[in-house]
Amino acid sequence: MLENVGLYIENFSAIPYTDEENKILMRFGKVFQQTYTRFLDLQKAEAQSREAQIEAALERVRSRSLAMHKSDELIEIISVVLEQLKHLNFHLDTAMFSLDYKENPFNLLMAVPGQEYPTEIIIPYADITIMNRVLDAIKSGAGSLAATFGKEEKDQWVSHVLEHTIIKHASAERKKLMKDASGISVSISFLNNISLIIGNYSCIPYSDDENIILRRFAVVSEQSYTRFLDLQKAEAQSREAEIELGLERVRSRAMAMQTSEELNALIGTVFSELTKLDLVLTRCVILIYEGNEKGVRWWMANSEIPSTPMNFFVKYADIAFFNEYLKGWYNRELKWQYCLEGENKIKTDDFLFTETELSLLPDFVIEGMKAPHRVYLNASFNNFGNLTLASLEPLSDEHFDILLRFAKVFDLTYTRFNDLKQAEAQAREAQIEASLERVRSRTMAMHQTSELQEVIHTVHKELLNLNLSIDGGSFVVINEDVGPELHCWGSGGTANTSEEIYVPHFDMPFCTDLINGIKREPGFFTEEFSQKEKKEYFTKLFKHKPWSDLGSEQKKETLSSSGGYTRSVAVSKHT
Repeated sequence: MLENVGLYIENFSAIPYTDEENKILMRFGKVFQQTYTRFLDLQKAEAQSREAQIEAALERVRSRSLAMHKSDELIEIISVVLEQLKHLNFHLDTAMFSLDYKENPFNLLMAVPGQEYPTEIIIPYADITIMNRVLDAIKSGAGSLAATFGKEEKDQWVSHVLEHTIIKHASAERKKLMKDASGISVSISFLNNISLIIGNYSCIPYSDDENIILRRFAVVSEQSYTRFLDLQKAEAQSREAEIELGLERVRSRAMAMQTSEELNALIGTVFSELTKLDLVLTRCVILIYEGNEKGVRWWMANSEIPSTPMNFFVKYADIAFFNEYLKGWYNRELKWQYCLEGENKIKTDDFLFTETELSLLPDFVIEGMKAPHRVYLNASFNNFGNLTLASLEPLSDEHFDILLRFAKVFDLTYTRFNDLKQAEAQAREAQIEASLERVRSRTMAMHQTSELQEVIHTVHKELLNLNLSIDGGSFVVINEDVGPELHCWGSGGTANTSEEIYVPHFDMPFCTDLINGIKREPGFFTEEFSQKEKKEYFTKLFKHKPWSDLGSEQKKETLSSSGGYTRSVAVSKHT
């Protein structure tokens, strides 16, 4: 026996070794002692080299962690872990992180050899051996789990993940590896916030040394998770600042409104700010309900022409689209979504673009609205009506929360809009009263019946001053003179005469509807005629005086102008 080694020889002849032989053995032992010293030196050097390799690998993981600038880069860390463990000669077919594993143990970030990008995978629970063993280890508070599972247990696992997760889209080669394997070996290291999981389908158990190294990688990975949480917090703060800035711009624009028509500009601001917040929208619409269930006014900004917001009155129809909107309005639903698709969308589009003011939208906007087969309408109903965002995909929970916040801001600033509407209504009423007073004054100043023509000129002038669009002229008819033909006084357009005129009767709705309307009880009625009906009537009318004396250009313009003809009639007791 020497200091560190023992060297012995033996024989089966029961012949003792001589003193000389024992001395020779001792001399060999001393030489072997030197060999053992060399062995220890090499063993120490190998351990130091291995430790250096491990530290270098850990440092690469740390470096990638510190280089993260966005929280979503955490998924890339698992690829680095896989790569470094492979460099340390681990036998691996997969490496995974489970974040917040105590609550969601099978929500994983996964990397596999040969796969360029890591994958986020959610595995639903199933009552199978492998998943239950993991859950038991977590419940017991174990720091690790190392196990090898046989073919039956492995097959349960593989069938489950191939059926219920995105692994079903893996390559054929990967699926074959998983299905043909005789079992699976796994090693899991559990820390405070994450677990690090490795596995192979060769059923090669991980040694104690490998499990210790895995633990060290898990510790570094948990540091990466801390970095991830810091980035996530910073991103949330930055995101909140962006949202608040967008909301403040909307508030400021709302408070700066001087007229209610500036709501057009406000909806443009809303659309702009929402797109800055990464919401992908085709349209942004504020629908204001003014106690009139016959329709609602749409203030809208469109992706085809975002710099030009517009507003239109949209009358109701008994179709699903409007009925669902009304239901949301009555219930004041804060979070409302409606999928407009298929025949329902075609029917709705046909009505909107032929029967409502939306027909006045530019053609390319109408085509843009018709083009998608499916549109998601995401809305929040408040006191004023609702804010609707149209998108081609459902809004995420985060984006819907942003919609709710913008709708709430507009709900608060709606008071400003309403105040402006009331002030404008009062100013408008004052304008109307002033115009009526001028008509009264001119009426009271009449000395001869022939001056009625001057009164109708005054009426026409005042109506124009009130911004009424009158192309065909204004007329006054004495009710008792109404028969098959009309005797009237006119002003403006095709009615700009200096004396009472007689309007010939034609057997067409253009004439008969007017006469019948006047003969009914006092009230108000409107009539609309197509371009064809308008052209047919005026072609006949222009053959009679005084209309035959109109200039050719005026006649041509009347007959060729696009659109039909609208007539509004106020019937009183005598006129």
